[in-house]
Amino acid sequence: MNIEIRNLSHAFGDFQALKDVSLDVHDGELLALLGPSGCGKTTLLRLLAGLARPDAGTIRIGGVEATGQSAQARQVGFVFQHYALFRHMSVFENIAFGLRVRRRNRPANAEIRQRVNALLELVKLDGFGNRMPSELSGGQRQRVALARALAVEPRVLLLDEPFGALDASVRRELRRWLRRLHDEINITSLFVTHDVEEAMEVAERVVVMDHGRIVQMGTPEEVYAQPATPFVCAFLGSVNRFPACPAAGDGTPELLTGPAACGAEGTAPLTLYARPHELLLERGTGTPGQTVPATILRVQAIGAVVHIELQRSDNGQRIEVELSRERQDEQTYKAGEAVHIRPTRFARF
Repeated sequence: MNIEIRNLSHAFGDFQALKDVSLDVHDGELLALLGPSGCGKTTLLRLLAGLARPDAGTIRIGGVEATGQSAQARQVGFVFQHYALFRHMSVFENIAFGLRVRRRNRPANAEIRQRVNALLELVKLDGFGNRMPSELSGGQRQRVALARALAVEPRVLLLDEPFGALDASVRRELRRWLRRLHDEINITSLFVTHDVEEAMEVAERVVVMDHGRIVQMGTPEEVYAQPATPFVCAFLGSVNRFPACPAAGDGTPELLTGPAACGAEGTAPLTLYARPHELLLERGTGTPGQTVPATILRVQAIGAVVHIELQRSDNGQRIEVELSRERQDEQTYKAGEAVHIRPTRFARF
């Protein structure tokens, strides 16, 4: 079921939560709305669900105008961050609730029983139907909430920070499970998250939002490797900033050190953004314009990665570098050592 969003805007009093947002969601796609708190991603999800009405713009679901439709008419499943399970109902009855309260086309009890049991098997909770929500772990409760949303056979599935209330290990397990589940049921799905790793691992496309606007969209690989703005680059992971002078044509920019300025009069410096794993450390005299001098402050090995914190000798800026354990074993960098930093890859703004 495809979704077409055109020029959507919404305000809460004087606060403009969404500003002229347009987006196409493809049939069967799993799409992540990614951004910091307050960027408008949950507001967009609620407008799609029919839980709020936009101040301007239109929403079409499956080619049908849905802007003025009720939440029930849109046939959208919604999964909340904090489960919203009925504590006085069993797991079975929680999942069956949406089917039992239907005013039209209410299934027979036998069909409800069959559908709920099939969903319990789908979310790997078969045998848990008689338990109460208080007898489940956080991950199990979230799977019940997802099964309840799927029970009414929605055309679109919306998930608002579905794993935000869970600890890190359970989140990792559940997001992989969600990816496999989506591949099996192939329902158009949007989920909201501020967790970059979660969005990159689960989604087919990522929509990055900031201050009520979409600032970039693309596959996880495209968004990470080719950030459109400094905000996107910094939000998607740790970055180091290097002042530099533009090079002629498509040449490599020259790194600035100390108070140096670009040579040509009127030439404005730019900033290179390099992630910790895109930097190399070198001993010796360094290469002017291609390396910057620094002193190692700390070396910490965590698993297969070695984190090195440095301070630039020319301007005092802190720099983070990540090396493989094999590289560190070869070079044995130590705190207090003077080295030069070479960016091997970067984004420029």
